[in-house]
Amino acid sequence: MFLRKFSLIPTLLFVFCGLVLGTPNVEAQTVHALVVVMNADETVGRGMEINLDKINEFLDKEVKSQYQVRKTIFRSSARQTTPDALLQWIRNLRPAADDVVFFYYGGHGGMVSKTDQRTYLYLTDGILYRDKIEEVMRKVSCRLKLIITDCCSSYPSSDSGVMSLTDYGTVVGRNHITDLFGKHEGLLHVNGTTEGSYGWVNLNRGGYFTTSLMHSIDPRTDSNRDGFLEWHEVLQVAEAVTQETFNSHYSSIEDKYKNDPQTKLQTPKVYSTPIPVHWDRRDNPDDRDVASGLWELENRSSDIRLVLKPSRQDYRLRDYLTIRLEADRDCYITLFNWEADGTFKQLFPNKFDTNNFIRAGSSIDFPTRDSDFDIRLSGPEGIERLKLVAVRSKAVSDRINSVLPRGGEAFGNAKAGDGKIKRMADIEGRVSKEGKIAEILRDIDARDWAIDNATIDLRR
Repeated sequence: MFLRKFSLIPTLLFVFCGLVLGTPNVEAQTVHALVVVMNADETVGRGMEINLDKINEFLDKEVKSQYQVRKTIFRSSARQTTPDALLQWIRNLRPAADDVVFFYYGGHGGMVSKTDQRTYLYLTDGILYRDKIEEVMRKVSCRLKLIITDCCSSYPSSDSGVMSLTDYGTVVGRNHITDLFGKHEGLLHVNGTTEGSYGWVNLNRGGYFTTSLMHSIDPRTDSNRDGFLEWHEVLQVAEAVTQETFNSHYSSIEDKYKNDPQTKLQTPKVYSTPIPVHWDRRDNPDDRDVASGLWELENRSSDIRLVLKPSRQDYRLRDYLTIRLEADRDCYITLFNWEADGTFKQLFPNKFDTNNFIRAGSSIDFPTRDSDFDIRLSGPEGIERLKLVAVRSKAVSDRINSVLPRGGEAFGNAKAGDGKIKRMADIEGRVSKEGKIAEILRDIDARDWAIDNATIDLRR
């Protein structure tokens, strides 16, 4: 049964150090950039200096050619990298409405524990929780805010290692800088690793993720070939290059690290992404703010812990797809999908699998062994997005599932044996439907619902 291709770009790993925007005849007037590097650290300091060079080159040669850039650099060698100093820099900002704020960090990072997954940055005289950075940044009033960090999100165990990596170069393109910095709005928040993982750096070439991200800021990264470079397209490629780099050098990891469960892979983590401003130039100008409202929706106050995990990240056409769905509370779950071309649909529950209740501590492999269908990937190549939504109330779940057809268009009339699921036609009013689902969730107690995002990449 056919379902269109998805592409996974879950968590972002190491960090990119890019910053800044400026103005001539584009939407942004000034890019206010803070670049923080732990260059005095005896283990990764030299690699962080390389990251700083890459960022400076990017800002000074590419971004500055299009925008005004006001750049501040904090180095640990100068004792500037304290939690208070970083937060105060953000709080002191008074940007214009159309300005951009960029925050970059390169150094050590961590996660409190396996069970307490709060992540943080190691600074000169203490730690700074990632949530706190985002909280303060969200209070800044301007069009676009970027938080890019290149650090581990590992729990206390053993130290990170150092590996070699291929040198990728940044390609200067036509208007890709103005696309990314002048024509997006919202918050970009990424890290070079997901929770419970190490981030890797080469002392001569810099961090895996920072290098990969710089490589990905390239007009050729426009995967849907619409002539406009979006941040989510950049992050897709950056994640893939980071993982390829890690995989190609895994054999060189010292034996003492190979027994550490945090050394399985390096997967970047995307906490949030900005949306293109040109949404307001399409058919539904009044719905711009909800165009990606469901995908961007977050809830850090939930009592429910969800896991959304495709069987792997990279797929080829006609591959079969299986997705693991887990929850630690009794709840009702709904699985949504955005295809690479923007088509939005509900995958589960559907006309074949209508029971979306999951018991605490259990998991579902979707499609299940008892399902009357398989999911065989087809459609255009690219990154596809998956979102799992869980709620405690059946009534709320029914409201959510009433917004979109229950798999009628997504799955057609296929039954076991014909091996195909018909692609759902584009849904008229897609944006407003996403917005309705997001509003249903916002209207209930934050403790009673949860979400998890994932992406997959489909290639020929």
